[in-house]
This record gives sequence, C-alpha cells and structure tokens, in this order.
Amino acid sequence: MHVLRPDQRLAALPKPKLIPTSEFNLPPDDCLIVCAGFEDRSTGVIERVSPGSNFQVLIVDYLPFVAENRLEALTVLCKQRNLTHSSLTYDRQSPAGFGATLLSALEHIRGTIYLDVSAMSRLLIVQSICALAQRQRCFADCIVVYAEASEYPPTDTDVQKCLEKARENPIQNALLLSSGVFDVCIVPELSSTTIASTQSRLMYPSGQTS
Repeated sequence: MHVLRPDQRLAALPKPKLIPTSEFNLPPDDCLIVCAGFEDRSTGVIERVSPGSNFQVLIVDYLPFVAENRLEALTVLCKQRNLTHSSLTYDRQSPAGFGATLLSALEHIRGTIYLDVSAMSRLLIVQSICALAQRQRCFADCIVVYAEASEYPPTDTDVQKCLEKARENPIQNALLLSSGVFDVCIVPELSSTTIASTQSRLMYPSGQTS
C-alpha cells in the first residue's frame, strides 16, 4: 500500500486553466471581490471592465489603515463605470472570522463570483477560498482572477543594498525577513486538531501499514 504525501496529492490534482484577457464584461448578477491593497495592480481588473457593464463590486478594505491603499481609487473607478459597490473590512491584526463575514456579504449574489487576488495577502486568499468552499454551490460559480504587475518589488538594486547591510550588521537579516509583520496569529476556521508532524501511517518495508 502506497500512501501519498500531501504535496504529492496536491501535485497530482488537475490545475486550473489560465485564460489571459484584456477586458471584462460581466452581467448584473455577477460580483467581483477586489482588495484595496497598496500595489498598482489593485485596480488592474476594474480598469479593464468593458463600457456598459453593470455588475456588483465588493471591496475589501484593509486595516490597520495604510495611506497607500487603493480604497479611494477603487471607489472612484466604480463610480466612473456606474458599478454597484459596497465594502467590508479585513483587519490584518485580527483576521479570525472573516470567512463568515464574506459569506454574509455574498448571500444575495445569484451570478458568478469573481475573486480578484491581485492585492490580497496569502492569508486573505486562503480564508476567502475556504469560505467560498462552504457555500451550497461551492466553487461551481467561482472564478479567480488577477492582474500581473510589470515589475515586482523589491528591485534587484534594493535586494543588493539589503544584502550589503546584512553583511555589515547581522541584525539587518531579521529586519529584512520580518518587515511588515504585526504578530503571529491563529485563525480558528483554518486550524486543525491534528498535532503538527504527527504520523498517521507508518510504512514498513514489506508494504504493511500500522
């Protein structure tokens, strides 16, 4: 009996097909979930909405407040394109329970849900996807979209500068790795009762399991 490791099971799963597009034309019943992050690509999908589209937009507003976040820019774009829009808050210092909040905000949506992960943190992406999986229709009417940036920070020059500082002062290594981290948090809806690194099966050379 051969038991696949989690990474082997994931590698064997069929991958979603990537479909490049330069224009979005969605019907009124559809909803686009977009995050007001600080990157330029935060507005990339909204900027490519076809003229005359009239779908719904749910903007995720990040807390703690960061002046560079694109909440105002996304709101202006929605108004310019006559898109019905609303917002909900995601507190990065207290992220627990966001999945339930998201599902509540999507209760009235009858069309396809588009999840724009362009400016989302990895934790927010996981929480959002896990929440959508709990719906009665699950992923049947869900599509992940994202906008690619022409350049991603840090630049090679910035990295070289940080490496030079690290060689001069070892504490810079810790600053480089932990920059922007508020705290280590546990999200109950993503937690498990399984103890980390606990073996669930023990494989013997003969192929028997225990």
